[in-house]
Amino acid sequence: MKSIEERLKKAALGAGCLFLALGAFEMPSHAADAASQVQSRALLVTRGDYKGTEYDLTPGPQNDGVNVSRMLQNAYGGQNISITTEEKTKTKSELKKAIQTAFADSDADDVNYFYYSGHGQQDGLCLEMGRSRENVVTPQDLYDCFAGIEGKNVLIMDCCYSGTMGSQTSSIGLQSLLKNTVSRDEAAETFVDQFTEGFAQAEKENQGFQSRTVLNSSRFRLLMAAADDELSNQVIRGDNSDIGDGGSENEEASAERTEPKQASAYGVFTGSLVYGNGIHAELAETDVDFEDATIGTAPADYDGDGEITFNEIRRFTQNHCVANHMRMYPSDNQEVFLPAAQKAEKASFEKAILHYAEDGTPKLQISYQARETLNAEVAWYYAGSAWGLQQLLFTVYDPEGLPDFEKDAGVEKVDGKSGISLKQGKGSFEITVGDEQTRYYSGYFACMIRTEGSDFSYIIPFAASAEDPSLINDMTLSAAKEHALSSEEEWELLADFGFYVSEEGSDAVPEFPIPLMSCRILDADGNTVRVLADQEMAEIVQPDGTGEYQCRAYFWWDCRDEKGNKVKAGTYTAVVTAEDASGSKTLEKEVKLAEDGSSETETESESETERETETQQPSTEAPNPNTGKETEKKDPAGNHTESTEKKEVQSISLVSRSAFSGQEKNGAKIVIGVRESVRLNPVITPADAADQRVTYKSSNNKVASVTQGGVIRAKKKGNAVITVTTANQKTCRIKVTVRQAPKKVTIGAKNRTLKKGKTLRLRVKLPSGSAAFGIRYNSSRKKIATVDAKGNVKAIRKGSTVITVKLYNGKKARLKLTVK
Repeated sequence: MKSIEERLKKAALGAGCLFLALGAFEMPSHAADAASQVQSRALLVTRGDYKGTEYDLTPGPQNDGVNVSRMLQNAYGGQNISITTEEKTKTKSELKKAIQTAFADSDADDVNYFYYSGHGQQDGLCLEMGRSRENVVTPQDLYDCFAGIEGKNVLIMDCCYSGTMGSQTSSIGLQSLLKNTVSRDEAAETFVDQFTEGFAQAEKENQGFQSRTVLNSSRFRLLMAAADDELSNQVIRGDNSDIGDGGSENEEASAERTEPKQASAYGVFTGSLVYGNGIHAELAETDVDFEDATIGTAPADYDGDGEITFNEIRRFTQNHCVANHMRMYPSDNQEVFLPAAQKAEKASFEKAILHYAEDGTPKLQISYQARETLNAEVAWYYAGSAWGLQQLLFTVYDPEGLPDFEKDAGVEKVDGKSGISLKQGKGSFEITVGDEQTRYYSGYFACMIRTEGSDFSYIIPFAASAEDPSLINDMTLSAAKEHALSSEEEWELLADFGFYVSEEGSDAVPEFPIPLMSCRILDADGNTVRVLADQEMAEIVQPDGTGEYQCRAYFWWDCRDEKGNKVKAGTYTAVVTAEDASGSKTLEKEVKLAEDGSSETETESESETERETETQQPSTEAPNPNTGKETEKKDPAGNHTESTEKKEVQSISLVSRSAFSGQEKNGAKIVIGVRESVRLNPVITPADAADQRVTYKSSNNKVASVTQGGVIRAKKKGNAVITVTTANQKTCRIKVTVRQAPKKVTIGAKNRTLKKGKTLRLRVKLPSGSAAFGIRYNSSRKKIATVDAKGNVKAIRKGSTVITVKLYNGKKARLKLTVK
């Protein structure tokens, strides 16, 4: 196999406009002439050869560089972009020099693409392993690298690789994603959020903007491979298998194949990104020009207008990269990301929704945009994990059609349907995906769709849906109550369904269905101002690999209406709906938009120095016993004026909530089992205190750790004290006793009879020395008998039902109840 440098050099010569920083390489004269006319530039920093074999990523980042280079050349036709690739950049000074050199000639209207593939850590990009600060590029460092650079800068980060691939899958010639080979670097888990906030802070200090303003300005756009508590994933194969080798050919026929080999490694996020822009990611290690690496279409160009917007590439990547969840800042952006070099697909597909008909038959509804009348085929798949489902990415471009998988491949084809007629324009079709006995209770599902005459298939994950259990009743909303229009920031809203533990341990499928989320913004008259989400699947993330899953959905609003116009100051309401087959739940969250930036959110974003300066200024206010500060102001004439001071926290108490069952308890002590998780919810007095931020600290992290989100995780038997401290140093403590995880659970007799209208209290027994804070109760037939969160059973009508008691570690006990 030729070296990365040799392959990039050949690509440069073929394109005639690719600038490379790979040793002594001189551009031909005709390329220099083309360079004088370019309006876009790119710097690709691909760090793979780190010190120490355990940190080495080669050739993944280098292959990422090849794929992104081809994507950019393809988009600009090899004529209007210059590309520089750096593989040996190991210090921040070298990086700054590379950025300043690559983008030196850019004008205000030019576009600069900065791409980084390599390790990341909590405080920045990690260019080399070691203790030297010169090898770590903080957000401020990267921001400083762009000092004096004109143009619009698109920053794309594929960092913090954590996953590997192995175990040959003969059915399709791919490597299945092994769950037990996933390694994690906890120091990098907060990389995305830390880096984004830090980069925005640098812009704030430079231009006087508020935090994150940089992300809404015309100067920078950020695309990140994963959420702030996830790690990006890399494909790693043990050998090179033939693309499209279905395993059905004999050895002689297989030996005659001349198809190219699969790339041995590349980033899953980057692979999805380049596929959406028309590049075959699996050809990264083949010696071809960019024209020969195209798939002949631009799948992310959903509307077929010849341009791929940031929103379109976000939607495409979210569907095709399911092992981690992409983040884009700003999150809602209709500007052009790249021109589409090839024509759009004859039809594009964005959304698939599973529901049950009145007779109980499962139906899958798929929306599309068709440029002409044509036929399509669909196949739907099940996987035991998001990793397994990610294998579909490697088969999106296959002339042989939609793939089949063997059961041990991590993903299994459930069924398929062909001959589906699509009408020109926007529309949807519905297919039956089972009989009245079929239930998609849990797990990861997706469908693949392709139109007649196409070699490309769209992937659309769809939510498992079930009558029970359901998460929708656990949904809570959190967001700032006030927001400053002048800040140009996005208002962030989180729909949180809590943390849950899989019955089978860290590698099992979560047993709950994933809700579909919708969110719209209403004005004071109840009119819809903006639709932020329309039946989009919530995220399932596994932050620390311990078997604990979080279900959540984020929404961001840039305070603009559907036409892109800035809304006026006033009170707006976010209406969030979560739905699955059990029904739906809708919650509302109000936000007050202020013109002058005097909101709580803006005040909280000020620096400590600014706040201290304000409190030290002399005042003519009268003391207020509630806050200890002067709040009643007088004007020069002695008249009273409205107070501008904010209340301080007077006290704090805690409510402990099971991440598994949602059960809550007040008090200063809790007893939990090993590997159990409990969320602490602080109760602030007064409720309208200005600064309600808190920090958490454990006295013994080896027994029980606590995240800064307030989630306690029990690690081993013993005792620990969790201290919660407010911004003004008010504290509250809770003693955590960790006991052995229960090896079983009993509830007495296995059969009981109860008369209609009577009640029964279940008495749960655990082995001595064990504990479980959260216990979940369920009735298989709620029309016969119900059971509440405390184990109280009520007989409703004659019949039989099964009452199940379940612990956080999957241990169960069942009671057959007959109602007479």
